[in-house]
Amino acid sequence: MTCKTSVIKLGGSLITVKNDLRTINWSSLISASDQLSKYVKDGGRMIIVHGGGSFGHPAVKDVIMKRGRMDIKGASYVQEAMLSLATKVLKVLRAYEIDVTLHTTHTICDCENCSYKNVVRDYRNELVPMIYGDAIPCGEEFVVVSGDRLAAEIASLLNVDCLVYAVDVPGIIVNGKLIKRARVNEVLEFLGNTSDVTGGMRGKIVEASKALGKVGKIVIVGGRNNGIIRVLRGENVGTELVG
Repeated sequence: MTCKTSVIKLGGSLITVKNDLRTINWSSLISASDQLSKYVKDGGRMIIVHGGGSFGHPAVKDVIMKRGRMDIKGASYVQEAMLSLATKVLKVLRAYEIDVTLHTTHTICDCENCSYKNVVRDYRNELVPMIYGDAIPCGEEFVVVSGDRLAAEIASLLNVDCLVYAVDVPGIIVNGKLIKRARVNEVLEFLGNTSDVTGGMRGKIVEASKALGKVGKIVIVGGRNNGIIRVLRGENVGTELVG
C-alpha cells in the first residue's frame, strides 16, 4: 500500500543521542529529512510529530528530582527544552525543502484534549505541520502529552493512509527477531510494564492502537537505512500493527 497521506512520528531515540543531554543525532535527523523530502517530491502529504529524546525526557526527570513532583513552574522548563529541539528539527527539514509550519503543543492542548483546527488548516493548505510532545499546565502540576499520542490522534482525525512511527530499531523485536505483523495485545503482553517518562515502546503501541481502523495502516520502522521512505512507498518493512 502506497501512502499518499501520512502522519510521521520521528522518535526522540532516532533524532537525538539518548545518553547525551540535549544532543542531536545529526546523521539520523538528516537521513530522515532526506527521506521525507523524497516523499514530498513523490506527491505525498504529511504531518510530522517528533518526540523529546535527550531534550524532553531529562527535563521532566530533572523537574521531578529537584521539585519532588511535576509542579506548574516545571512546565516552562520542559517547554523550553522541547522548543529548542523543535527549532533545530525545523531548520533541518526546511534545508531539505520541506515547507514545515511549527505548532507549539502547549498552545493547542489543555489537560485532557488537543484542538487540531489550525494544524488541519495548514495541512489542507499544502504546508507540512509539525507538532511535538510537550508539558501542559494542569491545575497545580503539569501533564506530559506524548508525541505518540499526538500522532495517533491527528492520524485518526484525518483518516490518513499511513501512521508511521520511525524509531532507532528496525521495528518490534521479540526474542531477537523482527516481527513483521504484530497483534497489539500479544506484543503488550510480551513487553510487560517496561516504560520511560512517556511510556517507551509499550506506550507507543498503546497510543498507536487507538488509531486502528481509522487509518490505512500503522507501522513501526527503523528511521535509518531508508526505512521511512520504503514504508511510504509501500514496501513491507518494519512492524505493522494489527488488531
